[in-house]
Amino acid sequence: MGTQPISNAHYRAQKSSRRATIVPILVTLLLITPLIASISPEKVEESKKMNSLRSTEPDVAVTDMNVTTPSVSVSGTPYLAPGDHVISASIANMGGSTANGELHLKVNTVVVDTRVISINPGQQSVHLLLWNASPGSGIDLEVVWAPDTPADDSDSDNNALSMENVEVSSLEEASNIADSLPEEGSSVARALWAGAITVVNTGNEPVNVTADLTLEPVIGGPTVFLTSSTEDLSPGSLSDPPEPKNVSISFDGTNLEGNYTLGGSIIVSGTTQSEVNIESRIVNFIALRATLIPANNRNVDPGSETVLNFILQNSGTVSDNFTVTQTNTSAPGNYWANTSQNMYTPAAPLLVSAGATQAIQVPVEVPSDAANGESVIVTISVQSLAAGYVIEARTIVMAGGTYDSEIFQNHSHEDGLNIANITPGTPKHLEYTLKNTGTAPTQFEINVGATEAV
Repeated sequence: MGTQPISNAHYRAQKSSRRATIVPILVTLLLITPLIASISPEKVEESKKMNSLRSTEPDVAVTDMNVTTPSVSVSGTPYLAPGDHVISASIANMGGSTANGELHLKVNTVVVDTRVISINPGQQSVHLLLWNASPGSGIDLEVVWAPDTPADDSDSDNNALSMENVEVSSLEEASNIADSLPEEGSSVARALWAGAITVVNTGNEPVNVTADLTLEPVIGGPTVFLTSSTEDLSPGSLSDPPEPKNVSISFDGTNLEGNYTLGGSIIVSGTTQSEVNIESRIVNFIALRATLIPANNRNVDPGSETVLNFILQNSGTVSDNFTVTQTNTSAPGNYWANTSQNMYTPAAPLLVSAGATQAIQVPVEVPSDAANGESVIVTISVQSLAAGYVIEARTIVMAGGTYDSEIFQNHSHEDGLNIANITPGTPKHLEYTLKNTGTAPTQFEINVGATEAV
């Protein structure tokens, strides 16, 4: 057998690598050894006992407290209405065994209500504590867990929650948070107008609110008073905000023209009365009004086409721009109306001069497989860009034709409209009105007969 030479250079490289690995380990051991030596056996044993206690002893924490009865926070200060209150308190047992004790509600360190509680490990519960509040200020409320024995709670640092500087006094207040009133400088049509002001109770007592608004002509003249509904507003609480309501407002602007100042206030009434100002604004009444005449209802044979002509008439004294929207009741993907939904948009509106009319044409194609009597309603909605009002018109398109009629008579007889006396040998003229209530032209045969004398 031959011999293989041993490379000293390779051996030296391996030895150097092992040294480089051993050095950091030795340094780490040198740093840790003094720290380990400084921990006494007593401290190690004490740590083991603490972990054991935390896993077996109860630990009740008060996790939340809130007021569920009429109350409100004003600039961070709780205001409670005088009278009976419910304080909701949540607790949780975060320990490992059942806890027994009492839950107290304290007012300025004095216990006013108590609940006797037994709570299992891992359990959470909510308890309602009662307090009859008399007017006062700077009051401190506290919910406190008091264990029956020290063994019933391993951590006393989480046994209480407080609410400080509570005020007990009546607040009858409300505010407006939104409205649909005409904005400053806007144009309003000379027509009936209706809108609303959204209001909310910002106090802790029930109140009712009414809008007291007026329209005063800038150049002088009689003031117009707006009609308003009255709404009852209930207070909320620190745990549940109040519900907003709408105060309805309307006025008749048919006879108004020119600039008017719209302003006034919200009247808040309870045992006292206060006002919330509505910012005044100038609005301009102009003769803007249009009429939309629907196309005639019609029947169209399946597979045929027709054009519906809706007529928009501007009956005002100035030109106006309109948006036009088309909708219909045919199934999506198989629309009978061959036009887009937004026929005229705010960016490209339909201009109609004062006193002029404009045809809005909607092409309609009835599918060849449409059943006889199947119908679609085509609706055109027009909105004035200057005044904001919306008008609509509808037309029915039916596949094929339907045949129906009504006949009316009125002979002015004392025994009924359908009765007429005819004397033998004396001619008498009788009138009947026949109305075609179908969708197709029809010929009728009318038969007249006599009954016994009346």
